[in-house]
Amino acid sequence: MKAILFIIAVFLFVGCSLKEPFLRSDTLLQESMTNTQKGEIYNSLEIKASIFATYLNKIQPKYKDGEYFVVSIFIDNDFEDAKKYGLNNRAYTLTLNGVPYVYKKELKDDSGLKKLVPFKNQWSHYYLVKFPKQSGKRLDLILSHFVYGKTILKF
Repeated sequence: MKAILFIIAVFLFVGCSLKEPFLRSDTLLQESMTNTQKGEIYNSLEIKASIFATYLNKIQPKYKDGEYFVVSIFIDNDFEDAKKYGLNNRAYTLTLNGVPYVYKKELKDDSGLKKLVPFKNQWSHYYLVKFPKQSGKRLDLILSHFVYGKTILKF
C-alpha cells in the first residue's frame, strides 16, 4: 500500500513540474489559422468535396512572386491512382478569381508546409498551389465540380 501511495505522489510531483508550458503561444499556427478558410461541395446533404486552404503570402514572406496556398482537399470516392485523385481529379477545378493555378506540388507527410495546415485528416491530399499575382485586394479561391456546383473561399 505504501508503494502505491509513493508512486502516486511521484507522479503528482513529476507531472506538475513540466519544463515547458502545456499551452504555449504559437504565433505561426495562429497566423495560419487566421488565414485558413474551409469550404464544402454538397449533393443531397452529402459532402462530395471538402477543401481547407491556407493563404501563405501573409504568413511566409518568401512567397511574393504569385499567390500561394497550402490546400487540403478531400473528394468523396476519389481515385487511388495518383494521376486521378485530389487536384488531379478532372471533375474538379481550382481557380483563383477565375484564373487556374500555374503550379502545384503534392506535399509529403514530413513537409514543413503541411504543418501550417491547422486541420488535418488522413483522407485528404495536401498541395502547395501557386496562382499568378492578382491585382485586387479580394481573392476568391473557387473549387468547382461540373455537376455538384462550387464552393468559394474568400481571402
